[in-house]
Amino acid sequence: MNTSAFLITSLIIILIPGTGIIYTVSLGMSEGRKKAFFAALGCTAGILPHLCVSIVLSSLLMQMDDKVFLAVKYIGVLYLIYLGVGMIFSKGNVQFSEHHAESRASAIIRRGVLINLLNPKLTLFFFSFLPQYVTDSSNYMIKSSLLGLLFMVLTFIVFIGYGFLAGTAKEWLCQSPKRMSFLQKYFGITFIAFAIKLAL
Repeated sequence: MNTSAFLITSLIIILIPGTGIIYTVSLGMSEGRKKAFFAALGCTAGILPHLCVSIVLSSLLMQMDDKVFLAVKYIGVLYLIYLGVGMIFSKGNVQFSEHHAESRASAIIRRGVLINLLNPKLTLFFFSFLPQYVTDSSNYMIKSSLLGLLFMVLTFIVFIGYGFLAGTAKEWLCQSPKRMSFLQKYFGITFIAFAIKLAL
């Protein structure tokens, strides 16, 4: 397994503000660190079903032929390039909402789970992302499951960090559109560079 490259790419992906981070930061700002912790827990748990489905599907495909294994890896490379190009040319702004009426931990976790559970792009993402970091098709399910769990641990840590530093995170991300635009373009170029490296 190419663990070091996986860690770097995963951190880049997780650090990019998405719906989960927006939810966690918003709760951190409006209701404190404890609620942000529960939000991070829920968002991380919502990843698990997508992870399981993608690993089972890709494992079944790879058992058919080694050429299928290579095909899935190259599909992943193309998907990384697609993500990178999309980030470079993205003109969207990060929007945070500070109005949440969450009170119970169970309600916060449930909403966090649903935020990621109802995002079908995550299954496609893991389906194309994980095979790139497994060096061969033997024991693919075990290796990709370990990488997937590592991704979830990183997600939880980063989300908690965002939630605990909610005020600073929001100020840093929102006060300077140019800064956010530069960051997106930088990450996009990094994605494309990793894709080329993996393809070669």
